Amino acid sequence: MRADTSKSRESRQVRLDRIAAQAVQTYIKDWRPDKGEAAALFLTEEGRIFTHNGFTTYMARIGLRFEAAGIQNWMAHRARHYWATSAHRAGMSPFDIASEGGWRDLKMVQRYTKSRPFEELQRLPTPLSSVLGRTIS
Repeated sequence: MRADTSKSRESRQVRLDRIAAQAVQTYIKDWRPDKGEAAALFLTEEGRIFTHNGFTTYMARIGLRFEAAGIQNWMAHRARHYWATSAHRAGMSPFDIASEGGWRDLKMVQRYTKSRPFEELQRLPTPLSSVLGRTIS
């Protein structure tokens, strides 16, 4: 993530899942206009960099498609909540979530993540069983 495109104005590295990386490669190979500025990944159909308003319009169109599919009140920003909650539930530490999410304060991690259901917690090793190298049966 480049500093000039980041809300925090700081550069950071962000991992990309294989499935997402494959989708980006497909976009570049099959859909991305050949013309335009090479520094930008996503370009308009004319090969120009998206403006803030252009990207807002694009997201609004996606929202309309979701609504037509029966998904109400979709907002792009909810993807950050979903990502943070999924990362937490997958076992990432709050420190790693904050780093990848671009947050300086762990309070933002708390704000964006949701607690695991107790039934899910029961399936995880307890701190003691982890130290002893045992699993719960």
